[in-house]
Amino acid sequence: MRIAIALALFAATLAAQVPTFRANVPVVLVPVTVADSKGRFVDGLTSADFSLLADGREQEFRLDAADAVVAPLAIVIAVQTNDLSATANLKVRKVGSLIQPLITGDRGRAAVIGYGDATVVLTDFTKDPGVIWAAFQRTAASQGGNAARQIDAVADAARMLAARPASERKILIVVGESKDRGSKTKLADALKLLERDAVTVFAATWSPYETAFTTKGTDTPQTTGNTTDLLAGLGEIARLAKQDSAKALVKSTGGEDLSFATLKGLEKSLSRMGEELHSQYLLSFPAQQVEPGFHTLTVRVLNRHGLTIRARSGYWFGDVPGPKE
Repeated sequence: MRIAIALALFAATLAAQVPTFRANVPVVLVPVTVADSKGRFVDGLTSADFSLLADGREQEFRLDAADAVVAPLAIVIAVQTNDLSATANLKVRKVGSLIQPLITGDRGRAAVIGYGDATVVLTDFTKDPGVIWAAFQRTAASQGGNAARQIDAVADAARMLAARPASERKILIVVGESKDRGSKTKLADALKLLERDAVTVFAATWSPYETAFTTKGTDTPQTTGNTTDLLAGLGEIARLAKQDSAKALVKSTGGEDLSFATLKGLEKSLSRMGEELHSQYLLSFPAQQVEPGFHTLTVRVLNRHGLTIRARSGYWFGDVPGPKE
């Protein structure tokens, strides 16, 4: 039951707060982002400003404000690394040095994986900014072909995060196209894995067409193909009538989807993600007498108008799918 986080792991930091939960009761975590009409993150809210419902029933909860959240971040960054991503990843490889200062902070850890026809671990969880930077350099290498098994990679990342200590806040950042290309794992099954462990998904998505025309000079990849091949691939993408998997992952887990076409746009997206992660509120409540399955969550901010509230849509309790066959 990996969604359940033992209260004892948080007792030291939450002892001064009320209400008091029994130490042997599983606790559900609900990270919440609150922004105003201009997109600025709102601080200074207290527990009296929030309402939390689980399956439509009001819950007593704890609240950690952003400046009081001490749980370190565990982040997996999943980068698309197939032929179609070659141009975009010439930009991606340049932002490895930004991960530690902007996103993980001094106490957090990041792992980097690449996905094309398969998921490849470029570095396991580390606090070393140099190791993270080196992993980003390897994202510019292609696995070959046009497969981009995004949902498979998400499921793999969720399992990596599930193995991390329960005291860490778990984040997945997907950098790639907005739609999956060829995964065996179903989107619903990947979501169960994420919901089990309170993983929040953020996405930095790009279009092969746009990134190809915003890459300059020596950044242009050398390929053996030709423009006709590229345009054929782009036409195939345009014809895909399938669900936008990145947006579905983000919406269900309470994250944000930020698109980019230029290096500056990618840097801006990462900066926005980092600011949000360090501005979130953390609500938690005991999961008592909960039946196995999916349970809905609704978070509201009371007596405030014009605010945008983002939080996970629910949590999964009980068994979840095993590894893909």
